[in-house]
Amino acid sequence: MQPAKVGAIASFVLSVQFLLTLVWIIVSWPPEGLAGLVDAMGAYYRERVDEPFAFATMNLYNCSFGVSALTLAVVLRRQFSDYPLGTDFAVASITAAAAMYIASGVVPLIAAPPLAEAGDEAALRLVEGVSAGLLLGGTMASGFALVAFGVLALNSGRLPRPLCIVIVLSGSIEIVEWSSAGLLVLDPILGTLWAAWLGSQLWADRVSCATRTELRPAAEGGVAQ
Repeated sequence: MQPAKVGAIASFVLSVQFLLTLVWIIVSWPPEGLAGLVDAMGAYYRERVDEPFAFATMNLYNCSFGVSALTLAVVLRRQFSDYPLGTDFAVASITAAAAMYIASGVVPLIAAPPLAEAGDEAALRLVEGVSAGLLLGGTMASGFALVAFGVLALNSGRLPRPLCIVIVLSGSIEIVEWSSAGLLVLDPILGTLWAAWLGSQLWADRVSCATRTELRPAAEGGVAQ
């Protein structure tokens, strides 16, 4: 399969994952609105600890974000190979994010069930806090990658300008998402948009790799690879 098609599939998978995040927000939505959203999402998560299949699915869903994001990043690195510094930074950031996404799913998957069985509510909340911290840390690292990629895509002119702006905006939100419940809602909305849009560009093969004659090392301040 062509790399662009692989990247398109990974991008479409990301859009579905963002949509599932919105579903989680909707089913957890508390009567007091945004003010109680974080606690409500945590409560919905804890209530699934005694349901092995549902709890495993929710945690493996966190892990799946890392796999699809890293796959997309590797493909985009190839498509934008004439911007080595920008793509290297983006891939390194996504690699760090993927590690945290996977850890945010595996830690509670292993630690939470025995704590729930023992009735240790305090320890269970601690595990939840560690998992949430890893997840938001991964989101921040993803934000750095999105901003870097959005800027270089804008400079290259290989993606529609509005798409690049949405990517940069989404990345900026992800960097500070930990600070506001409202951003928890806005992030998956924008994420669904840019992931589906980028996937359609890749699937139609509208993001061409640069040829050797197109390489512009001066734009990156170094020697082209």
